[in-house]
Amino acid sequence: MANILKESYDEHFALIIGINKYENLPNLEYAVNDAIEVKNVLIKNFRYKEENIRTLIDEQATHDKIMDEYYNLINDTAINDSVLVFFAGHGSTYPSIDKDKGFLVPCDGTEIKMNTLIGWDALISASELIKAKHIFFIMDACYSGLALLRGTPSKRFLKDMVKRPARQVLTAGKADQTVKDSGAQTNNSIFTGYLLKALNGEAKTEQGVICASSVMNYVYNKVANDPNSRQTPGYWTVLGEGDFIFNYEEIFSRKSNCEKDDDFLVEIENQTRENSIFEEEKIIKDVKELFADSKNYIKITEIVNNQLKLYISKTSKYKYGYINSDEEFVQTVNLYKKDIEILLKIVILLTYYGGEIYSNLILKIMTRIKPRNNNQSLLYYPLYLMYYVVIISALESKNSKILKDILELEVIKTLDVNSYYRKKKLLVETYDNIENNIESFAVFFPDKNYKYPLNEYIYKELQPVIDDFLYIGDDYPELFISTEILISFYYAIKNYTKDATSVWGPLGKYTYQMLYTSKKIETFPINKIIEKLDLYSNVSDKEEFINKYNQFLSKHYF
Repeated sequence: MANILKESYDEHFALIIGINKYENLPNLEYAVNDAIEVKNVLIKNFRYKEENIRTLIDEQATHDKIMDEYYNLINDTAINDSVLVFFAGHGSTYPSIDKDKGFLVPCDGTEIKMNTLIGWDALISASELIKAKHIFFIMDACYSGLALLRGTPSKRFLKDMVKRPARQVLTAGKADQTVKDSGAQTNNSIFTGYLLKALNGEAKTEQGVICASSVMNYVYNKVANDPNSRQTPGYWTVLGEGDFIFNYEEIFSRKSNCEKDDDFLVEIENQTRENSIFEEEKIIKDVKELFADSKNYIKITEIVNNQLKLYISKTSKYKYGYINSDEEFVQTVNLYKKDIEILLKIVILLTYYGGEIYSNLILKIMTRIKPRNNNQSLLYYPLYLMYYVVIISALESKNSKILKDILELEVIKTLDVNSYYRKKKLLVETYDNIENNIESFAVFFPDKNYKYPLNEYIYKELQPVIDDFLYIGDDYPELFISTEILISFYYAIKNYTKDATSVWGPLGKYTYQMLYTSKKIETFPINKIIEKLDLYSNVSDKEEFINKYNQFLSKHYF
């Protein structure tokens, strides 16, 4: 095979499908425009010949016509060609014994008749018959994440990537997500809007390369972090080790020294992470399965320890300092979020399913991720996220022990002049440090004037993560409010002294809204939990404290 495959492409082919009008399903608004714009950018930016692009729009995109054009690629392509398949339209799933199966819905398809749909398994299997060495599937459809069945991402020298076969997939959402047809600032879906930006140059690596891997990384990060998005794209290599290169001719038309090896490593942002998406999903699956037997505590602990080592290893390499711009702030926040995400998911499982025996393990996680370098307060952001997910999960599972334990968790703060360690409540220390960055989170809402931007951002970021595991749906706002109140109240009570003329605790937007219907802590639903946790135990005069706290709330109310 190495003697046959060239370090270049002979021809580029594309199958572009966009469906707004359906015979048996609700119509869409932007799918056709998405398809047309993808076609145009292939011709304009990457020299695709129009005669090599098969375009099926609306009534043209029947089940039989789509499959005919797809199977035509078997005969039309040669070994050194590339193929791009783009679909914008409805998707669907059917349950099976092993796992749910994903399907694309043609214009004449109906979800109640499976034989009218196009199965992902069939497309992936048939792709091995298409002689082209590279096929890149881009699917802007609901539940298209079910295409991601197997594979291992790889990072190769550019020429080597061009030579090696590959079947790569980029989907608009994960397997259990509904994908929005609108939401972008253009006449495109959120997913295709960012895809077009990627193909127009924003996905270029430092070496100027636009390849499937860089496009997938760009679209994944943009869609997942868009304030209007509720979907997380999926991407994978389902076959082979190569990479689809869009601008190959542009890159290798540059003059080089023929006597010197001019291969270079393509550096793709976020592609070097130690945990791939596939590995993270496997870790979460393993943890879930291990919960079935309490004897697996040691195995779960080993998984946690490995992820803690990975987190500390990655974060210890960061260069900390002052953040000089909004762009740097956004990049830093997104970096922290990515680094802590798998630990957040594990902690949700430990809190909700693990029971009291896992309390110490949760405390260990929170202690270990505490920043060792206090010169950058934003370092506490991952820990702040951790507090929210633990409290929400504990409230939902009614796990009062874990609630009590994490609230009372103490850490060493300083070494005083008398040479003994002074401790401080970790929750208090976390908020004290993150407080300096609260207003900076307004950068994520450029068109809105939120009074509590940090809380708004956390609310948006955590909801899909928590819902993926706890399925709390409409109960999420109430649980989030309860968490805010509990943090506020605990902070206030731990900083309260008898001589204090007033009390203060951090309030978020959602707590503030509740004050319009209830101005006293005694009437908050969370008060029952406060009583159960015995948070008043260190207060000499409970009634006096409650009166001062209610005065604090009333001031905010008015």
